[in-house]
Amino acid sequence: HGVLLQSGSSITVGTGDIAITGTARSTTSLYNSGVFIHQSTLTQTGVGGGAITITGSGNGVGSGNTGITLSRLSQISALGLGNISLEGTGGGTGARPGANDGIRIEVNSGIRSVDGDITLNGTAGATGGKGINLLAGTVVAASGAGDLVLRGTGGQLGGNNTGISLIQT
Repeated sequence: HGVLLQSGSSITVGTGDIAITGTARSTTSLYNSGVFIHQSTLTQTGVGGGAITITGSGNGVGSGNTGITLSRLSQISALGLGNISLEGTGGGTGARPGANDGIRIEVNSGIRSVDGDITLNGTAGATGGKGINLLAGTVVAASGAGDLVLRGTGGQLGGNNTGISLIQT
């Protein structure tokens, strides 16, 4: 992974910004995310806002090379007018296409803002995947005056190359 936040990691700011950028190195293995957030939280708390920006590019051979993954109970929250932006590009080359999602949000993870905008831009890897993949139990919610924008571009090879996929969300 380019950036890995492990179980229990927490990043919190008041009115400042959180900016994370990760590019997975090119390897001959599977599952190389640009940014992989596992059972962790990113929170902006200050009134007046601050931005949370995450940019990730996956890389590697085969499948599971996501741009950004929020895994199992991970939460991103802007509680004081802050905006949240995720820009993910899936990677993946070789003969085993698929699951190279731009942005993947897994079971019981979520992104929430109070009066701030949420923008998700996801582009799947050329060898297949979803631009934005929201799995069961995920929440993406902008309350109050916040706008919610989802833009997804599916992959090219293999099957199931959806721009935006929502499964029981």
